[in-house]
Amino acid sequence: MTELLKNVEGYHLKQGIQKLHSRQLYSSWGDLDFILRYFPNHPHGLMAMGDLCEVWRTPQCNMRLYLDNAIRLSPENPSIYLTQGVYLQRRGKLNEAIESYKKSLELDPSSANTHYNIGLAYVANKQYQLANEHAQKAYSMGMPFPALKTKLVAAGAWKVIEQPPVVAESATNENAEGAKVPEAANAPANTEDGVK
Repeated sequence: MTELLKNVEGYHLKQGIQKLHSRQLYSSWGDLDFILRYFPNHPHGLMAMGDLCEVWRTPQCNMRLYLDNAIRLSPENPSIYLTQGVYLQRRGKLNEAIESYKKSLELDPSSANTHYNIGLAYVANKQYQLANEHAQKAYSMGMPFPALKTKLVAAGAWKVIEQPPVVAESATNENAEGAKVPEAANAPANTEDGVK
């Protein structure tokens, strides 16, 4: 982690999130915008900005622009498409969210988090067979959150499918090209209950 990234996170990320929770929206935007100007593909910065833009509906908080910048700079980064999917799903744009999740899975098919989130999107879209397939993959990879399974059981769509053994993600946090990935890129995008 570079010194600049440490400083940006240390002085702006936690503070921006705290300000968001205390409804200091303009000030929160200032901190999060600062992070995304220096690191446009910062996963936690993007997620926090998405949360802020959900609450603070102003042209100044243009999440599409932040996501487009991140994708333009790192088109092969699966966590950006995952973040975009979560944002779109929260906005009720399920088909667009599913397309973002699919792109994330093209780049990283071993992401339990992405399988879990696309499963939630398919449940919301009443595409239970696809939801179950992704749920089985997510849980076989160690996903601990029960919400997806609970929703499938309630819909009568939970069916165990034997999965081949999955190779765990590298503990060194390297992407496919061997470059270091920030710890945050591997963090779950959602709470236990899924997208809210």
